[in-house]
Amino acid sequence: MKTYERKSFPRTARDLKTMYEKGNLSFDNAVQRSFVWKNTTKDNRMSMLIDSMMRGLPIPPMYCNCIYDDIKNKIYDFLDGKQRTTTIIKFLNDEFTLVNIPLFEEEEIDIDLNGKTYSQLPEEYQDRIKTYSLTVYYYENMEQEDAIEMFRRLNNGKSPTAIELTRANA
Repeated sequence: MKTYERKSFPRTARDLKTMYEKGNLSFDNAVQRSFVWKNTTKDNRMSMLIDSMMRGLPIPPMYCNCIYDDIKNKIYDFLDGKQRTTTIIKFLNDEFTLVNIPLFEEEEIDIDLNGKTYSQLPEEYQDRIKTYSLTVYYYENMEQEDAIEMFRRLNNGKSPTAIELTRANA
């Protein structure tokens, strides 16, 4: 395994959405799993991520392999962070409503944001989400086998499944 320099850039949720729309973000590498988060009363990980952003709580960093031939045309290929990034983009696009999140206690008033999409939120909460700063670590032009090893390490040492290895080696 080679040695790589870890670089980082803070990006707002709005920045990530724009980068995705421009085609600068990718989740289609060989090791990346499919989108599995749900937004139900029993599994509300999507809503809780957005809730964390509105409350200013920390969100773990994301990791990418920055692939480019031309410095002006970089693609950030996510090795870790697909669920979080996809959830943020989906919410900013009004693709789901908040489910089973705690009430917000604001100035002696309880505010219930359950059942609301991004555009239905009060402007103050929309601003909290779109300007929330996320950390993205990236490595430039990482070789495929090193990206697989990094993915394995990021996923608590869990080895890729046979299907994931087959895709990675294809």
